[in-house]
Amino acid sequence: MHNDPICKIINRLLAFFWCYQGMVPKLIWQHPDELKIWQVLGVSEVWALRAVYASGVAEVIFGLLFLFYASKVLHYFNLLGLLFLLLLVMLLLPSTLVQAFNPVIMNLAMMGLSWVYVRYVASLRHSQKC
Repeated sequence: MHNDPICKIINRLLAFFWCYQGMVPKLIWQHPDELKIWQVLGVSEVWALRAVYASGVAEVIFGLLFLFYASKVLHYFNLLGLLFLLLLVMLLLPSTLVQAFNPVIMNLAMMGLSWVYVRYVASLRHSQKC
């Protein structure tokens, strides 16, 4: 399935989104909202900076998985993880939900790509069995 052009496009897009989200607001510029999420959880500023950095590294690694090890299971993890992150932001930092380029739009778009991948792969497998 990895060689299918539609699967490649979806996986490359998700790889880019995850790597960008890990690098730009977390590793290169530590966005105040990223720090605020950890501080709302009771983490000190020093540890919040470390947590933002660690989550950035984790997001880049997760993004790279879409380039090199994409599978249905990875897409299911993506769906669950993005849902969890969206709920977390809704609870901890609801003000971000009304900003331009907010987590609702980004997370739902990324979840949509994984949903399309899962359904598309299932339809390919079904059509090959017929």
